[in-house]
Amino acid sequence: MSDDARRPDKIRMEDVLGSDAEDENDSDRIEVIDAEQPSFVEDPTPGPREPETASPARALSSVEEELGTALEEKEKYHDLWIRARADFENYTKRVQRESEDLRRMAGSELLERILPVLDNLGRALEGDSDGPGFREGIALITRQLAESLAAMGLEPIVAVGAPFDPVFHEAVATQKDSGQPPNTVLEEVQKGYMFKGRVLRHSMVRVAVASEGSEESGAAKPET
Repeated sequence: MSDDARRPDKIRMEDVLGSDAEDENDSDRIEVIDAEQPSFVEDPTPGPREPETASPARALSSVEEELGTALEEKEKYHDLWIRARADFENYTKRVQRESEDLRRMAGSELLERILPVLDNLGRALEGDSDGPGFREGIALITRQLAESLAAMGLEPIVAVGAPFDPVFHEAVATQKDSGQPPNTVLEEVQKGYMFKGRVLRHSMVRVAVASEGSEESGAAKPET
C-alpha cells in the first residue's frame, strides 16, 4: 500500500468546529471591519453659528442715515430755542413797557386830582390875606387836598391819645408826670401816613413815661 493511501485526509477546522464556529468567525470579522471603518453620519445637533457681519458699505450707509437724522433734529430744536428766546425777550419788554405806562398813568391821575387844589391856592394868594375869609379858604384847600389824596389810598395815622406802637410811631421825645398812662402818645410832632395799607411815613411823637419811683415805673422796668 502506498504512503498516500495510508495518510489520512487533511483535517479542516470547519470539520472540527462545525458550521456554527464558521458563522461566529464571520460575524466577528464583520464586526471588526465595521468598527474600523469611519462613520460618515452627520451630527444632528447644530453647532454655534458664526455671526453674520454686515458689509462695510451697509454699515457706513446706516451711520450716515443716523447722522442725517440727528442733524435734522438738532436744527429743529435750535430753531425752537431761538423762537422761545425771542418770545421771552418780547414778553419782558412788553411787561416793562406796560409797567412804565401804569406808573405814568398813576402819576397823571394824582396830578389831575391835585390841580384843583393848586387852582384854589392861587385864588387864595390873589385875595386879601388880611381878610377874615383867608383862613377859611386855606382850611378848605387843605381839606380838599386831603380828600384827593385819600381817594388815591393815602390816610393819616392816628397818634395822639393812642398807645405807642413802634409799627406806626417813632418816639422823638418823652414826658414824665403828664397825667396820662405810660406809653401814651401825648403829641404828634410830625404826622404819619399810610398808603394802601402800608406805612408810608411813621408818626414822630412825644410819649408819656412813668416818673421814677412810681408803681408804673417799677412795673415797666425789665427784670434782671
